[in-house]
Amino acid sequence: MEAVVADDSGFIRSVLTSILEDAGVEVVGEASDGEKAVRKVVETEPDVVTMDVEMPEMDGIQAVDEIMQKRPTPVVMFSAHTQEGSDRTFEALEKGAFDFVPKPDGDSPGISSVSDEFTGKVKLAAEADARTLLKERNGDASEAGAVEEHGRAEVAAEQSLLVVGASTGGPAVVESLLKNLPSDVGLRVLVVQHMPKLFTERFARRLGRETGFDVYEASDGSRLKPGEVAVAPGHAHTGVESHSEEASNLTVDDRETIVNVKPSIDVALSTAADAAAERAIAVVLTGMGEDGKQGARRIQEQDGTVIAQSAESCAVFGIPGAVVDNGDADVVLPPGEIPGEILDHIEEGG
Repeated sequence: MEAVVADDSGFIRSVLTSILEDAGVEVVGEASDGEKAVRKVVETEPDVVTMDVEMPEMDGIQAVDEIMQKRPTPVVMFSAHTQEGSDRTFEALEKGAFDFVPKPDGDSPGISSVSDEFTGKVKLAAEADARTLLKERNGDASEAGAVEEHGRAEVAAEQSLLVVGASTGGPAVVESLLKNLPSDVGLRVLVVQHMPKLFTERFARRLGRETGFDVYEASDGSRLKPGEVAVAPGHAHTGVESHSEEASNLTVDDRETIVNVKPSIDVALSTAADAAAERAIAVVLTGMGEDGKQGARRIQEQDGTVIAQSAESCAVFGIPGAVVDNGDADVVLPPGEIPGEILDHIEEGG
């Protein structure tokens, strides 16, 4: 497994190189700016690239774009844990980056604190198909148009509760899903995306800007109404306390992590199943691990519906794969076909 490390700080490059090589990843090139990173990728043809967001000459966002055009390669962004850093990180994901790791303070102990997360994501990225990542992010305009042609704006969806769970590779797929769902059908949506708190807040803002939905980060006591999307905050677990014609009442609980994650897809799905029963629709998307497996089973037990993303379209088939292997997916589809399936299900009465 070979990697190129790009960062404008020589010290950071040396620390990251040491972390990767200790984990069995050979660093075959280093770069101090985006332009050099692109050249190194073309020259060395690595399995994966680690990329700083802010660099001189050509920044990390531009570099990801160039790499995906010249030699598609999975990229893990190393981004500042700031508002500006989170916004720029989503730009990189949109260009085709695989995932990101928030950058702690720039000293060796600080970086070492995220070494396990960093090496884990780098190794996962090295096994991913960059062309699949690009397909996910670019979407399929013909499939999106097919949903429009069916006249779905008249579908009565006010009573349905859609819970979307995702992890690695998820942000772009979630965004595409919401873009291709008519916002005026009255569907209410709870999104659980594994990412840190500051990033979930910015993710909610981005979804609101890029889709037709009214999107906000959930808080304890939020009333999720038809036509709204709530994003689970990264510091806590979000659940569904009750579900009525007017709204779904949400809880946000800052308890301990569950199966090493916070927020938990399992918590959202299980509580949605109990509150909305057959009106609950679960969509489990790309991501590492098995968070969502138990919640999907609860959705099935309460006569709800479970849709899983297909293996060939996933950056990582962990989460949907666990649901499929457990026998709890009603249907398995690529992202472009999921919006139509949701609307078909609602139109047919569940």
